[in-house]
Amino acid sequence: MDTVETELNQKRELHTKLWKMANSLRGNMDANEFKDYILGLIFYRYISEHEESEFKSKLHSTVEEFFTVAADQCREMAIINLGLGYFIEPDYLFKSLVKKISVGSFELEDLATAFKNYSDSTKGQESEDQLSKLFNDVNLTSDKLGATYKEKGELIAKLISAIDEINFDFMDSKIDLLGDAYEYLIGQFAASAGKKAGEFYTPQQVSKLLSLLVTKDLKDVKYISDPACGSGSLLIQVADRLSEKDGKFIHIYGQELNTTTCNLARMNLLVHHVNFNKFTIHQGDTLRNPSDDQKTYGKMDIVVANPPFSANWDPNSTMEKDERFSGAGKLAPKSYADYAFVEHMIHSLSATGCMAVVLPHGPLFRGNAEKVIRQYLVETRNYLDTVIGLPENLFYGTTIAACICVFKKNKTDRNVYFIDASKYFEKGKNQNILRDEDIQRIMDAYSSKKEIEKFAHLATIEELKENDFNLNIPRYVDTFEEEEEIDINAVMAEYKRLDEEDKKITEELNKYLEEYKDFKVPKLRFVGFTKSWTKGNFYTMFSYITTNSLSWEDLNYEKGFLRNIHYGIIHSNTSEILSSDMLPFINDLSVPKKYTAAISGDLFLADTSEDRKDCGKGVEIRYLDNQNVVGGLHTIHIRDEKSLFVPFFKAIFTRTNTFHKFAYKYSEGIKVFSLKPSLFKFLDFYYPDKLEQQKIIKLFEYINEKLMIINLKIKTLKKYKKGIIQQILNSLINSKSISLDKLCHITT
Repeated sequence: MDTVETELNQKRELHTKLWKMANSLRGNMDANEFKDYILGLIFYRYISEHEESEFKSKLHSTVEEFFTVAADQCREMAIINLGLGYFIEPDYLFKSLVKKISVGSFELEDLATAFKNYSDSTKGQESEDQLSKLFNDVNLTSDKLGATYKEKGELIAKLISAIDEINFDFMDSKIDLLGDAYEYLIGQFAASAGKKAGEFYTPQQVSKLLSLLVTKDLKDVKYISDPACGSGSLLIQVADRLSEKDGKFIHIYGQELNTTTCNLARMNLLVHHVNFNKFTIHQGDTLRNPSDDQKTYGKMDIVVANPPFSANWDPNSTMEKDERFSGAGKLAPKSYADYAFVEHMIHSLSATGCMAVVLPHGPLFRGNAEKVIRQYLVETRNYLDTVIGLPENLFYGTTIAACICVFKKNKTDRNVYFIDASKYFEKGKNQNILRDEDIQRIMDAYSSKKEIEKFAHLATIEELKENDFNLNIPRYVDTFEEEEEIDINAVMAEYKRLDEEDKKITEELNKYLEEYKDFKVPKLRFVGFTKSWTKGNFYTMFSYITTNSLSWEDLNYEKGFLRNIHYGIIHSNTSEILSSDMLPFINDLSVPKKYTAAISGDLFLADTSEDRKDCGKGVEIRYLDNQNVVGGLHTIHIRDEKSLFVPFFKAIFTRTNTFHKFAYKYSEGIKVFSLKPSLFKFLDFYYPDKLEQQKIIKLFEYINEKLMIINLKIKTLKKYKKGIIQQILNSLINSKSISLDKLCHITT
């Protein structure tokens, strides 16, 4: 295994451990709330160990040794001479807290005092504004940590111990493991936080694309800005791109409305080795109350942002006089602040700089004031360089497709380049993902500005005028796929073939139906079967196999050696049969140490559902194709080791009224209902011998075939209808004469 692959495996292993730790400890706490604790404590470990490392490498002493000899000088040495901007006394270092936990003397107050000790060290220092309040949002008195002071302390102690066990320094890894892990956790919490996530995190691949766009022609810059910086991910990505080119920057500026997120951005920058004197993250409303740096005209060489989509703002008379917004003669609408953010960013952009902003598609084509502003930026100022359409469902909290607009003040022509990248992505379970090859495709086009069929077009100012400065991407990049011309004769031949097959199946099905006769138990029997049905107990007659509790995060649809049946797959499956190719693989790092693979004919039940009627829904696994399959989260794995049933019969029974009535009666819960395997001891049922089972299953197979044929006939007729529509329209366009009677002849 080469070095790169080893490092990637280390990174994946670290990610898996971190997220499992987070989920195991947060209990019922909302992911968006728990992130303040875990990220805050990881950050505290970082600044503690960073302090120790600086003392050791530059002063050749431990913090403890120096502090014992000269406490005040030690503090000054850390804050000023080493440039840390803070000092943590030896008793409050992360490792000291861990030691207290190990000997059972840790109390919640110890951490509160440690945070205060850190904060006090920044008072009166250059670093105070950026560093003093970083732990304000780690609420150690919250009832969500526990009902009592003791319970709160125990949970925090567990979290500190778990973080201490994570190795952030694998061998000689060139990957910034801690910074990468911090970014990973922010992203994972964003994925779990739903709509709130869009307030603080831009998906990493989107951030990477923006950073590549703005640094393509820039290397050494003075100032970088993000006026809606969230957790700071975009700023970090821009700094990384410059570093990869051996470029430099003087200072990073950000502004963020949310206080908690503002502190998260500061932590994120520090963890990514951006010193406190290299950044300023201001807390406040960028549009209404921009920081002095943000509102300075032409200061920023690079400006990036993913502002809140179509947010509300206050376009009052004061804003009309604000030089950021006054140029166009119109203010962005009250319910659509998109262009207010754009104008703010352009105002701060330097004459030779580059700006990239994520926007919804609405600002590209909406009328009224937005049309006036759009035309002003494109025609009057000639600032818009490129418009890039992105795939849908890339962002947290919204499924809509967005776009990236690139602006420059030093354009040498009046063209605007349009890229439609909406079809290039990897479909994810919750969010779609921009792959590296998708980003490269965009960057190759952006660099060349070439005409690329169905992907990119360089529009002249004349084209823009013809379209009245409507920038809707399909007006410039034609991605419409012409539908394949339908051969209606071939379609009709296929329909006739299906019709003949339908007649044969119907004939066989009718023969089967004629063999029924009435009995008391069961109500229907086939002719010739008179043997009484056997009474069985659902719990004692089967073997129950242990399943795992892996969530979707542990599953990977692409590759692996062990496939997993998650209860969500059972609920979404319309058939009573499941084949292995329908199942996701388990992430190799999450494979259980002990497991029992399924065999063909095993029954899997979903033991949990929000709808009580769906508790216990079952499927039989068939068609394993040499694949290893195991039962996953909220599933019951059942095996007929006594060989009492033919394939498919068990699954059919789980769809009966008898089974549904049992599941409804014995499932427990309030909002989510669960069914315990042990309760099956209360389920008795009657079943026939195998010969009669096979006869019954054959009937269902005929019915399924009949349904399949009917569906195919419907699909074929729809295609035939579409073909006739094509022919009629083509005849009108080409002035041909056709016989509709001939086209529409169908034998019923």
